[in-house]
Amino acid sequence: MDKKLTRQLKKFMAESGYSQYRLARLSGVQASALGRFTNGERSLGLESIEQLAEVLSFEFIQTEKKIPRQPKDSSEGKRPPARSSRIRGGG
Repeated sequence: MDKKLTRQLKKFMAESGYSQYRLARLSGVQASALGRFTNGERSLGLESIEQLAEVLSFEFIQTEKKIPRQPKDSSEGKRPPARSSRIRGGG
């Protein structure tokens, strides 16, 4: 997930001329966190992604992926569904 979002974010910054610092200031996301995200050093939390999506006029879509059931004899128990997120470009 993060690699795809990172590519989309870098593409937007290149096309718009926004710097990481300007994007951070407009969105309220810490500039250091945004820099580490775009360098692939860390993930961003859901709130930060939503803040960026709002500034970029992107639609943030969060979906759940079904995980195959564990065998009945598994001692792990049930796992919650995995979450998948993506940002779709706005107009």
